[in-house]
Amino acid sequence: MVIFDLPWDLVEEILFRVSGISLRRLQFTCKRGNTLCNDFIKKHLDKAAKQHSVLMLRNFRVYSLSVNLNEIHNNTVVDPSIEITSKLSRSLNESEQVDITQVFHCNGLLLCSIKEDTKTKLMVVNPCTGQTRWIEPRSVYYDRYVLGYANNNKESYESYKILRFPYDDSQLEIFDLKSNSWRVLDNKNLHTYEKGVSLKGNAYWISYLDDFLSFDFSKERCRRLCLPFPKQNSYVIALSVFREEKLFLLHGSFSGCNTKQIKIWVSNKIDDTKISWSISFTFDLCGQFDHHLHSPVSFLIDEEKKVVVTCGRSVEKNKNMIHIVTEHGCRKFDYDTDQSNHCCPFLFSYVPSLVSLNPPM
Repeated sequence: MVIFDLPWDLVEEILFRVSGISLRRLQFTCKRGNTLCNDFIKKHLDKAAKQHSVLMLRNFRVYSLSVNLNEIHNNTVVDPSIEITSKLSRSLNESEQVDITQVFHCNGLLLCSIKEDTKTKLMVVNPCTGQTRWIEPRSVYYDRYVLGYANNNKESYESYKILRFPYDDSQLEIFDLKSNSWRVLDNKNLHTYEKGVSLKGNAYWISYLDDFLSFDFSKERCRRLCLPFPKQNSYVIALSVFREEKLFLLHGSFSGCNTKQIKIWVSNKIDDTKISWSISFTFDLCGQFDHHLHSPVSFLIDEEKKVVVTCGRSVEKNKNMIHIVTEHGCRKFDYDTDQSNHCCPFLFSYVPSLVSLNPPM
């Protein structure tokens, strides 16, 4: 018996237990699988989207990760696990000659910077639906790009825009998916050392020169905001977002002689002039965590379990490492099998959506 022979209510119950992004694989089995998957996604994606996925850009490919924190108990960190399960989709990894150098997530869409031979291309892809949109970039490989949407209209492709901030000190530029064209902005260039994150259509970064930066895609302007702590005595500062609900700051600091702390800050309210923050939880570390990490460091958190999963390049070991950190200890994962690879990995939370990249018929 195959899944197509089962009653539809039983099929729905089975598919509800599958993450939204994994449903995409069923489309490649056969025509009936493609129809079944599309019908289910259109009908129930709002429920499937509650199951977020963990993705990682590694070795110029996007992978899906299985992160198991179920075995973390009150007094130990026994047997948490991380497994790189598969490449994300055919759309993202269709050619071995194509290298994905950057990826940025916004409302179920991924903006990928792709290096092919000596050329750079941009691709917006919805991994859930398989739709892609190729965009001609403005300049060289070293530029950075982020994706956002205007006027809180996340359902229409016409609201989405791409911000380019160049490697040099030239002006910012923006691309409208609606008009399919680039234009120059009055804003000066942004000096950041993070890839940035998207929250409710706007982009956020930790800055070299300022504490904190954001870009409002509705007003098309930058905002300079303040961190909730001084930068002095900090050995790592990183930014993350979970399910596009809240911003999280990871702050590592020296709190005394040979004593180091990690504090997780969570955003409470965001307006045009400031962000209010509160401390979610704090870890006192005693040498178990590899503090000597190259920036940028990416991370995910589980607020309920008070767990932080960090991903970065270790200076001491000169390899990419994942740490699962709790108040009771730390578990290290060495997944860097290619010692010649010096690209810093990027870990992020993904929630699927049905945003169409094609104009309405």
